[in-house]
Amino acid sequence: MNPIASISGMDTQFSQILNYQTKKNKAAPQTTVQEQGMTSQKIQSPESERDLKLQKERLQEASYDLEAIFVNMLLSEMRKSTWKTEMFHGGYAEDMWNDMLYDEYAKNMAKSNKFGIADMIYNQMEKYL
Repeated sequence: MNPIASISGMDTQFSQILNYQTKKNKAAPQTTVQEQGMTSQKIQSPESERDLKLQKERLQEASYDLEAIFVNMLLSEMRKSTWKTEMFHGGYAEDMWNDMLYDEYAKNMAKSNKFGIADMIYNQMEKYL
């Protein structure tokens, strides 16, 4: 009998996640002795390798998104410094269009790796995966 399932009021989704994690922890970390020495190494299952690859992809995308937010803040501050006349200013619609345009500029700048902020974030956070 599972002692965790006997706790009254436990959410079923939480218990399913907990059971999955305990099964995963029992199966994943196995150690082997190498022929040349007594060092041990972890053998990762294909499932855990896929999970790690997926986490790395998500981290890479999150670091690009964070750099895009930073670049967008820079661009919006630079845009505030430009002078607009009443004759050529399009009002609210132009401001909204400019916001969307500068969002795309920021995303493209972040993906181009010109600043390198995303790479630094990724390299610092990758060791915690």
